[in-house]
Amino acid sequence: MKVVDDVTFDGFKGETLGLVGESGCGKTNVGGTALQVYRVTTGRVQLDGIGLTQFKPTTLHPLR
Repeated sequence: MKVVDDVTFDGFKGETLGLVGESGCGKTNVGGTALQVYRVTTGRVQLDGIGLTQFKPTTLHPLR
């Protein structure tokens, strides 16, 4: 099942990102996937060009 499709955003040091949208539009899924709370099934999540999907949860803690 595809829950969210084609999401891209850039964040820069010192900025705050807010996810805003209607109820049920996928905000929680996008945020949870970006933080790797939910594992990615397709696509990629990167931080400073580093793919986060390759790391174990314990390694991701400092990056969050």
